Amino acid sequence: MGDRLETPDIMSSLMSEPNKQESNKKIKQENTAGNKAIKQSNNKTVLKQMLLDGTDEETPVLEEPKEKATFNLSVRTLRDLEDKWMEIRRLSGSKQISKTLIVEKAIEMALAEFDLKKQIGKFYCKLVSNKDSSLCR
Repeated sequence: MGDRLETPDIMSSLMSEPNKQESNKKIKQENTAGNKAIKQSNNKTVLKQMLLDGTDEETPVLEEPKEKATFNLSVRTLRDLEDKWMEIRRLSGSKQISKTLIVEKAIEMALAEFDLKKQIGKFYCKLVSNKDSSLCR
């Protein structure tokens, strides 16, 4: 038993230094208060704040905040996305292009086309193709 090292008495050192404990509490309280201020917000909140602040599109934004969304896609669409993603990366030589970026840009393009053309656009006509739409060609 003489070969064992003595275990340090941690509790007595904590109990004997009340000033250090109080300063640690203050630090912890400051950190938690700071964390509450940094709240992750959704894109609508960020866009609304940008409008209120007068931030325009010319102001460079390093990275727009993203929010995870789950959608169901057909197996064929997922397979096509995977194939086109690989092809685009190969053609561009960029590893920066992600499936998220492809989907995001495709949605932006479809919504922009809808904003311009409404019921006569290709996007709208594809959505309502199984219904009677007299404006679609």
